[in-house]
This record gives sequence, structure tokens and C-alpha cells, in this order.
Amino acid sequence: MAAKKKHPTTRARRNKASTASTLRRITEESTPLGVYLAMTMTQLREAIDLRNAQRPADQQIPKKGSKAELAGLLAAAERQIPAMPPHPPRYDEDGWEIEVDWHAQTEAWWNDVWTSPMAAEWDDSDLHNVIVVALLYDDIWRAETAKQRKDALAEYRLQRADLGLSPYSRRRLEWTIETADEAKAKGERRRGTTAPTGKPAAKTGTKDPRAGLSVVN
Repeated sequence: MAAKKKHPTTRARRNKASTASTLRRITEESTPLGVYLAMTMTQLREAIDLRNAQRPADQQIPKKGSKAELAGLLAAAERQIPAMPPHPPRYDEDGWEIEVDWHAQTEAWWNDVWTSPMAAEWDDSDLHNVIVVALLYDDIWRAETAKQRKDALAEYRLQRADLGLSPYSRRRLEWTIETADEAKAKGERRRGTTAPTGKPAAKTGTKDPRAGLSVVN
């Protein structure tokens, strides 16, 4: 039997709790990067000295490089990445506890997700979910058989969706990552260097050098 059509006067239900959001990249000027880019090279090197005074010898920020490179290093040093919790212990066939460290790939994954634009949308309570997904990602790299790896991958794909860690899940959550060109254009408009159309802003108050000249016959 054909489905009954709704009457034209029936209003479609709308999702009032929309999660639509534009995710801003960490290079956006609203971050500390914009503050550092506004500094002179001397001020940047002084800021690096202050930061290095609080860092171990093997984590010193270099003072050589372009202004953009130094500003980027300082901005990266300010990002607060939660420390990874101890890896849950594993047990051998006899029930003895085995201490396990996180896989190097999992540590890289942890740093990447916490410095991604998606992390700005997470609540403090989401930390527990990130830890769960980290465990699944760790299982992928520690799998001893193809089946174990396949099972870990399948569960990882399911769990990462809630954190917006795939293009499709971001579309479902209505999260849009701002492109580098869009971020740059917005920054230039805020500084008044470009017009809204993207064309260079016209300079005002500049005297026309042709003013006052007369035609000689």
C-alpha cells in the first residue's frame, strides 16, 4: 500500500538543537599566533627566552628562523594538551599483570587530535571518550592477527564519529573546518588590508600627483 502523503499544511519538524559550527584552525589570528606575529623579531626572541627558562634542556625553542616560524613555535608551546593517562595493564595467560606503554603511533595520534580544530568543540567530559578511542587506536597497532586488527578498526571507526574525527562525522555534526584561504582572508579584512570582495582596499587620503597640473599647448 502506498504511503499516505502529508497534508500540505503540515509543517516539517525542525531540529532546534542544531550542532552547526565552523571550526577555526589553530593558525587563526584569534589564537596566540596572531599576537606573536604582531611582535618584532627582538620581542619574539625575548618571549622565547622567557619560555625556554621554564622548559627542559631537550625542549628548548630555537631562536633562529623566520618571523612566521618563531611565532608558530611559540604558539605551539602554549597549546595545552592533556597528559596521556597510564596505559591500562594487560595480563598474560597465567593472569600475571603486564605493564604496557602507549604505542608511539598512539602518542602521535593523541597530540594530533588535541591540536585539531575539533578539540575546541569538546567538553571536559569528552576526555573520557578520547581515552577510549585512544585505546582502540592502540589496539590497531598492537594487533597480532589480521582479524584482531580488523575488529579494532571497526570499533575505532564507530567510536571516533562522536568526536568528529572523520570527514563524514563532521558533516553529520554540521562542523565545517575553515580553510586556510578563508582564515587568511578574514584576517586581512580585520586588518583592513583587503576589501570584502578580496581586492586590495583603496587607500584614502593620498594626494593625486596629477592634481594642479595644466595642459600645455
